[in-house]
Amino acid sequence: MNFDLSEAQVAVRDLAAQVFTGSVTVERVKEVEASEARVDRALWRELADAGLVGIALPETHGGSGLGLVEACLVLEQQARVVAPVPYWATVICGARAIARFGTPAQRDAWLPGVVAGDVVLTAALAEAGVNDPLAPQTHAERDGAGWRLDGAKPVVPAAPIAERVLVPATTDDGVAVFLVDPGDAGVSLERVVTTNREVAGHLRFAGASGELLGDGAVDGREVLAAI
Repeated sequence: MNFDLSEAQVAVRDLAAQVFTGSVTVERVKEVEASEARVDRALWRELADAGLVGIALPETHGGSGLGLVEACLVLEQQARVVAPVPYWATVICGARAIARFGTPAQRDAWLPGVVAGDVVLTAALAEAGVNDPLAPQTHAERDGAGWRLDGAKPVVPAAPIAERVLVPATTDDGVAVFLVDPGDAGVSLERVVTTNREVAGHLRFAGASGELLGDGAVDGREVLAAI
């Protein structure tokens, strides 16, 4: 079995290395880490302009249509310079799940913005106590045509700057994943700084509005297993 990178993968790796090493310095990282958001928005835009934010997203929504390996090659280069951008949260945890499991309307609403560098997404995968993402402690129940969520999610990466959070919750029928606006009136967000100096958020839901990811036929555990 050949584990060498393909020519396309080498090109992705080299482009990512060029963008990161050309834009990230120790001084720049210190400057960003001293800011409130702790995210280098200029670098995020540069990655988007280079096609690297959308590298693993569908071509129909402006992406390159490649896969997880290519996205991980970008992450590898990010890690080499400790670049303060929400790549893992947005692309791996958020956008890829919407691309695979979301409705056409949800894909249209969020993926082009991610590809353009305008949208930050994340997912609330951690659980307090026994940390089992497949058994979420947050509960969701129907509210007319929508859903209401109650519960809490700790240490959600990039939550203070995210437009939407993918939130797993138990329902009367099992497990589902919901798109939640962290600015919703039913959401309270406590900003925290993690040991790697990134900003995250403890989220609490008290009747928060949630939009079911997908058409209702998707098992939320399948979504979580794919993230």
